[in-house]
Amino acid sequence: EFRARPSYPEMRLWPADADHFLGGSRNLPRVDPRFDKRRVPIGGSGLGRFHASQARLAGLVVPRLKAEDRSGGTVDLRRLSPAVALIELVRHSYSPYIVEGVGLQPQRLALFSQIIASTPVWQLEYPPGYDLLDGVLEVLLRGLER
Repeated sequence: EFRARPSYPEMRLWPADADHFLGGSRNLPRVDPRFDKRRVPIGGSGLGRFHASQARLAGLVVPRLKAEDRSGGTVDLRRLSPAVALIELVRHSYSPYIVEGVGLQPQRLALFSQIIASTPVWQLEYPPGYDLLDGVLEVLLRGLER
């Protein structure tokens, strides 16, 4: 059984996104003085809830923004084959060049193979636009309930 560990209770948003979701970004601290990206606290007195303990990894979702919405706003969730899932995990994993450089690539691929054997991996394709997020969430939750 694989377990997901919590990260830090914060997310980072560009000002336009913070303005849309939070109604403003001016009072949020910057991630880095060189950039305008902002820190948004999660849980407690911040936004949403933060799950501070480990939890069983029920599945992985690989998000993919549709380049252009020719689908009329449709959202697609599909289970990936093990071969495609492995490629996606490698493609989206942290610092693949460092892992390769220090010789940990074989262990990483073995770990990904173990994860794929016990954990479903889906791809979520969704159209651009804030107004469509409720539909994205609905498809995601409905699909993951199956």
